[in-house]
Amino acid sequence: MSRLLRVAVLIESSRALGRGMIEGIARYSRLHGPWSMYFEPQGLGAAPPKWLSTWGGDGILARIDDQIMADAVLATRLPAIDLRGRLPELKIPFIGGDNETITRLAFEHLRDRGLTDFAFCGVPAGQMRTLDLRKQQFVQHVEAAGFACDMYTGEPTSSSKRRPSSNRQMQDAGTPGIPTADFGTRGWEEEQTDLASWVESLPKPVGIMACHDPRGYQLVDACRRASVRVPDQAAIVAVDNDPVLCLMANPPMTSIDPDGIRIGYEAASWLHRMIIGEPGPEGPVLIKPRALVARRSSDMLAIDDPDIAKAVRFIRDHA
Repeated sequence: MSRLLRVAVLIESSRALGRGMIEGIARYSRLHGPWSMYFEPQGLGAAPPKWLSTWGGDGILARIDDQIMADAVLATRLPAIDLRGRLPELKIPFIGGDNETITRLAFEHLRDRGLTDFAFCGVPAGQMRTLDLRKQQFVQHVEAAGFACDMYTGEPTSSSKRRPSSNRQMQDAGTPGIPTADFGTRGWEEEQTDLASWVESLPKPVGIMACHDPRGYQLVDACRRASVRVPDQAAIVAVDNDPVLCLMANPPMTSIDPDGIRIGYEAASWLHRMIIGEPGPEGPVLIKPRALVARRSSDMLAIDDPDIAKAVRFIRDHA
């Protein structure tokens, strides 16, 4: 019988994506283990567990959200895989979602609605490299099709003017050192006021990709504050397909399922190889999303004639 491997799973259980990764890791363990998995329910950005510095395990699977966690994982000198991708230059292999495919799905879905105006709702540049890449690649898809893309990055001045979409301006827009990769340092009301002003300034109808479900939920709420009808005036697509956030949004929010189960399974597979002495991946391992899950937030068809648009809206609301 093979030796029982001890693996630390430092992944949040508070979000659907993290839970999917944990399920994928568990599937791999059942097929190729079993492993003894060190796991405690936690949120994203939790501090390193106290036992990690003296733990004599075999490997670590972690969603590394800050330098404190990165240093703690590196200090163990054990084989490790990062499933977060937030920190640049991290000397730990990364396995995560394929942003090129994710953003292409979002753009094609919005374009198929007949839309010609597009926007991206993200977070300040420099907070998380995978979200920076998601923003850049969505803009590239939009511009390659001959359209322009407005931008919201979550900075206090973002509602004062329309954001151009050049790579240079996106790189310069960041505010280094903001502690969270989800929203920034401002409170809910201040953020929502700024976001509502930005939505109000956009041409209508518009297709908007939100960088992830938390931002998408904020966006749906901001549209209501700005009296912008979703989906008739703003069709919204987010990422992660968290059922709590997607169904709490009103209307329910379309979102792309990044296939957290497969990401977790592949991460476990790579870690297993590294534990037995094989080399790790030479670069990022990117997993294609499972599907775009369409809901009411993008259930629209861009129609120029206001009377026909009104009739379509009536049918949708009363059918």
